[in-house]
Amino acid sequence: MTHKLTLANKVLEASEEKLSLTLNSIGHAVISTDVFARVTRINAVAEKLTGWTSAAAFNKPIDEICNFVSATTLEPLVSTVFETIAQAKPNTLPKNTLLISKNNEQYYIEDTCAPIINAHNTLQGAVLVFHDVSEQQLIVKKLTKSEALYKATFDHASVGIAHIAPNGQFLKVNKCFTDFTHINEVNLQNYKFQNNTHPKDLNKALAFLNN
Repeated sequence: MTHKLTLANKVLEASEEKLSLTLNSIGHAVISTDVFARVTRINAVAEKLTGWTSAAAFNKPIDEICNFVSATTLEPLVSTVFETIAQAKPNTLPKNTLLISKNNEQYYIEDTCAPIINAHNTLQGAVLVFHDVSEQQLIVKKLTKSEALYKATFDHASVGIAHIAPNGQFLKVNKCFTDFTHINEVNLQNYKFQNNTHPKDLNKALAFLNN
C-alpha cells in the first residue's frame, strides 16, 4: 500500500509539473478558480500582468487579483468568472476593458472565461484567459486621431480637393471643390473627372490619374 501511495504521489507530482510547464509556456495569462471564484492556479503571464505571485494569489478571490475597470468610465467591472460559474457557460468582458495591476500598472485586455467541468459533468470552477492588447489599442488611437485630423484638413481646406476613381468617377469632394464647381456632392456622383477638365489638360490629367 505504501509503495502504491508513493507511486501515485510521484505520478501526481509529474502531472502537476507538466501542467505548470504547459501553462507557463502559454503566451496568454491563465488563472483557474474553484467554484467559489478563489484562485487555484495562475501562470507566469498572469503573474506579470496582475502583479501577484502564484503563492500570494492562491485561494484569494478572483476580483482581488484581477481589478477590471471600464477604460471609458474607470468604473469597476465584475469578473467574468462569477458569471461563468453562475451560468456554467463561457463569458467575456466588454471591449475597452482595463486591468489595473497590484502595482497600479494599466493594461488593455481581452478575455474569455470558461467553466471547468469534470468527467461527471460537475462544475469544478472556471478558467480565465486574457491577454494584453495595449499596443493594439495605442495603434487604434493613433489611427483614429490621424483619421480625424485628415477629415478636418480635407473638409476645411481652402482649396478644392477631390478623390477620383481610375475610371474618372468622383468618389469624394470637399466643400471648397463644390463651391468652385457649383455642383453639389450628390450631383457630382453623376459626373466624371473627364466632364470637368479642360480639353487641353485632359490627356495630361488622365495620364497622371492612371499612374
